[in-house]
Amino acid sequence: MHTKIKINKYILLTVIITLVCAAIESNTQSTIGISIVYIATMINHYLLVLMTHKLIASNKSSKFYNYKLIFIIISKFMIIIGAFYLAVHFMGNRVIIPVINYVVQIFILGFCLKKRGRV
Repeated sequence: MHTKIKINKYILLTVIITLVCAAIESNTQSTIGISIVYIATMINHYLLVLMTHKLIASNKSSKFYNYKLIFIIISKFMIIIGAFYLAVHFMGNRVIIPVINYVVQIFILGFCLKKRGRV
């Protein structure tokens, strides 16, 4: 399966799950909180794929390579922490819905990127 098809499948499935979560919370503030976490998750997963490609394809002896990977890892954590902080600000104690959405999106990413062998 081509990478473009995998990405389209991932985006379609995550949008559907996020819309279901937004439908559960009909409040505008909750929808904003879910949207913030969704966008941060998409950025986080993009950085994960970018980091994986960098690990596989780069010269691992370069100092610049090490700093770049450290920057990507720190960026990933800061984006997710900031998104959940804003979600708590908008949603209060109902932040469990975007957390569940985030966990489901991780499983969807693994499902869409999994290599399938020919039988």
